[in-house]
Amino acid sequence: MEQIVLLDLKFNHFQIMRNFNQTLFRIAVYSNSRNIFHNTAIKFEHIKADGDIDTQIYLAGLLALGGNFKKKPFIVPATDEEVLFLYKNSEIIEKYYTISNPKKDIVENVIDKFNIQDLLKFHGFTYPKTALLSDGFETDLKLDYPCIIKSASAGDWKNEKSSTLVGESKAVVVNDAAELALYFEKFKRISPRLIAQEIIEPAEGGIFSFCSYSDRDGKVLHGFVTQKLIQYPEGFGTAVLCQTVDDNEVYELGRSVIERLGADGVCETEIIRDARTGKLIIIEINTRHWMQHRLSTRLGVNYSLLDFYYRTGNDEKVREFVGNANGRPRNFIWFDDVGFMIYVVKNLFQPRKCKLREVWRNKWEFSLFSLTDLRPFWGCVWQKVSKFR
Repeated sequence: MEQIVLLDLKFNHFQIMRNFNQTLFRIAVYSNSRNIFHNTAIKFEHIKADGDIDTQIYLAGLLALGGNFKKKPFIVPATDEEVLFLYKNSEIIEKYYTISNPKKDIVENVIDKFNIQDLLKFHGFTYPKTALLSDGFETDLKLDYPCIIKSASAGDWKNEKSSTLVGESKAVVVNDAAELALYFEKFKRISPRLIAQEIIEPAEGGIFSFCSYSDRDGKVLHGFVTQKLIQYPEGFGTAVLCQTVDDNEVYELGRSVIERLGADGVCETEIIRDARTGKLIIIEINTRHWMQHRLSTRLGVNYSLLDFYYRTGNDEKVREFVGNANGRPRNFIWFDDVGFMIYVVKNLFQPRKCKLREVWRNKWEFSLFSLTDLRPFWGCVWQKVSKFR
C-alpha cells in the first residue's frame, strides 16, 4: 500500500484525505493537536508532532517519520504555510518523501501577492495595482481610496492569532491614508509583508476560478471553471456556494495564465470580471488544493490521485485519469454546507440572496455532509453553534 502524509487535519486536509480514502493508500497525519476532523470514519494514523511547523523540532520529527517507511511516502501540503515549509526545507525532505509541491520559481513568485504582480504583467495579464507596505511607507502610493490592505501571503490571516484581528476576511477596506497607516500598525504583528491594493468591483456573477492540474512544463492536463455565488464575509470572503460553469473566455484566460507561467500541479486561478470595463482580471493563484477541489471528482478526475500518479511517474494512470474526464459540464454546485445553513438562517427574509434557484437546478457536492461519515459535519455544526452560546 502507498503511504500518504498530511501535515495537519483541518478542513482542506480532510478533503484531501477523502480523496485518498481507498484501499490502495494508508494515511498518516503529522500534527501537534486534534480537532473535529479527527473524529471520522476514515481510517488514518495520527502521529503527534512536537512544536509548530516553523520549528526545528517539527522538521526533525517529520524526517524521523519518513525514515521509518520502506518506501518514500507522498506528502501533500494543504495551505500556503505548508507549501512554503516544504519549499524551504525541500533539499532534506526530498531524501525521505516525494513532495507534492510546485516548482521553486512558482513558489517564490506566485504565492506572494506582491511578487506575482510583475510576473503577470510581464506575460501581458492584468492584475490590480498593488503596493508593498513597510515601516515609514509613503502615504502617496498612487492608489485610489478606498483600497484594501491584506497580507502578501494568505496563510498569515488563516490562523487563530490572526482571526482575533481580522476575523474571516481576506482583506480589510481602508478609506484614506491615515486609516491605512492605522491598519498597517495593527496588522504588522501578524503579517511580515502587507500590501495595499486597488479594489476591483466585480460585475454581477463575475467572480470565477479556473481550476486545473498541469504537468511540469505547465501544460494543463485538465481544467474547469467555477463561479462564486455566495461568499462570507461579503466582499472579501471565502466561497460558501459556487457552481461549475462553461465559460470559455474565463477557461482560456486561466489556461493561458497557468501555461505561460509554467505553474505545475494543482492550481486555482481566481479571476474577476471588472464591473466598469468588463475585462477579466487575475486576482490570485493558489498553487495547492483549494477548498472546492473535490468538484474535480464530480467531473471525472480526482486531482489528488492524479497528482500522486503524475509525481510518482505512473504515466499509464495519468493517461487513464485524463482520458476519463467528463469535459466541462456546468451542472454541479459546491456547498460549504454548515456555512450555507448559517447564511440561509441569517437571510430568511431575503431568500433571493441564498441563490435557491441555482441550488435546486444543480447536482450537489457537499463540503462535509456524508451519509457514510456524519461525524465531521455534526462536529462542525456543534463548533459553530458553540460560538453563539
